[in-house]
Amino acid sequence: MDSIGIQDYVQRLSTFTQFLSPAQTGIQQREMFIPTELLNCSHVFIRIDAVRKPLQQPYEGPLVELRKVLQG
Repeated sequence: MDSIGIQDYVQRLSTFTQFLSPAQTGIQQREMFIPTELLNCSHVFIRIDAVRKPLQQPYEGPLVELRKVLQG
């Protein structure tokens, strides 16, 4: 490939990359699924969504369900 071909390639590549847009890196908005059974429960377990130490439980709980405490 001679130098004119390389210059043409670089020009075309530069023009092409100007029209590219970045891809989204993650889910922006997630729908949350809440089972109907949670409306009647008094205690809940909450998942620890992080890297855990060996033998560390994947959930915290049982915890008192906060809406029940606030409602009286």
